[in-house]
Amino acid sequence: GRAAPAPTVVTRRLRATGTLLRRVPARLRWQLPPKHILRAMARLGPEARPAPYKVGP
Repeated sequence: GRAAPAPTVVTRRLRATGTLLRRVPARLRWQLPPKHILRAMARLGPEARPAPYKVGP
């Protein structure tokens, strides 16, 4: 295995990732389907269409 990076490196990478993800517009972020839906669509073929994804009641 490889040695773990230093805690300061991990912190810097996490902060950079958080900054980058916060720059994705919320409208776009919530329109992207979850990965499990994308994988299922890939298995079923191009004719497959998922049902609308709903969160909560």
